[in-house]
Amino acid sequence: MKPFWESNLILKVQAGSRAYGLSTPQSDHDSHGICIPSKEVLLGLQTFEQHEEPGGDHVIFSLP
Repeated sequence: MKPFWESNLILKVQAGSRAYGLSTPQSDHDSHGICIPSKEVLLGLQTFEQHEEPGGDHVIFSLP
């Protein structure tokens, strides 16, 4: 079963040097995304601010 932030992802964009056209061949890939919170988060039964992949280059934020 997928985590809710993968299933409820509504936007994912490229970030960092590649987004600004400043990348080099050695540049890594960065991305930011927005997801719709799960029912449990909306009801206050769980908390979720963001999901950060190891290394911090890919971050998914929750809508408030």
